[in-house]
Amino acid sequence: MNLRQRVAAELRAEMGFQKLSINDLGTHLGVGYKAAKRRYDGNQELSLDELESASTWLDCSIAQLTTGNRDRDASPIVSKPMKRLGTNASGQTRPLKEG
Repeated sequence: MNLRQRVAAELRAEMGFQKLSINDLGTHLGVGYKAAKRRYDGNQELSLDELESASTWLDCSIAQLTTGNRDRDASPIVSKPMKRLGTNASGQTRPLKEG
């Protein structure tokens, strides 16, 4: 699969996820249905400007459209739970006992 085909596949996947049509794509890119369909099917590559515009329109990164690494699948950064702190009689900070 070449880059043009990969971008088209990712475009189709993201448009399907968002329930967007080829007409929606054409309207966004400012091209007719046939031109949008050629891009959608991977028969014509998206220009760099169109790629940038499509990624903004779909609210995904250019990297997602070119590599298939889905932005929405990225795990959020989960921080470790913080230890609860207290102070002892001397005023020193220390972890509180769990329990």
